Amino acid sequence: MPLAPLDENVALIVVDLQVATAPRMEQDTLERVVANTNMLAAAFRASGQPVVIATVSGSVPGRTEMTKAHGVSTVPAGGDELLPSLATDAADIRIRRAPWSAFADSDLHDQLSRRGVTQVVVTGVATSIGVESTARDAYAHGYSVALPTDAVMDFRPDVGAAHLAQIAPLLAEVTTTEELVAALGASGR
Repeated sequence: MPLAPLDENVALIVVDLQVATAPRMEQDTLERVVANTNMLAAAFRASGQPVVIATVSGSVPGRTEMTKAHGVSTVPAGGDELLPSLATDAADIRIRRAPWSAFADSDLHDQLSRRGVTQVVVTGVATSIGVESTARDAYAHGYSVALPTDAVMDFRPDVGAAHLAQIAPLLAEVTTTEELVAALGASGR
């Protein structure tokens, strides 16, 4: 189904394109995701729309099977640094949080509301964790959500593909970088 026209005020949310997530990703796919995210960010900035860069710096307290098995509870020192290939701008909104969603434990909703944002585009990693959690919370806050399939990825490609096929259509318009860039250009912003 074609992408609907974008809302007047739309924001790009980039999730966890940071040093700690990179080693667990397939590198060619990660490079494509970063390149497509950079393309989207440039188009958003050129059209005067906000870009949010969200990084995870730890995890919330609580026992999980992962923490029991691997002791994983925080991001290692320096792990919350952005990937060097991710293009950022001083005007970008920066969110650091512990929970999976960029909305949880942050003032992101308030910042977007102050700017009149009614729609978000979510990119980054991991499709089944940070990206999906952010999309779910955005949807719960009443935002229209778009997910470009070529600007998200998962630690396990099969899991990411399943989420894009099964969960994403319930929360968002599933689209591509090319469609979103064209829609931003067509809006005349």
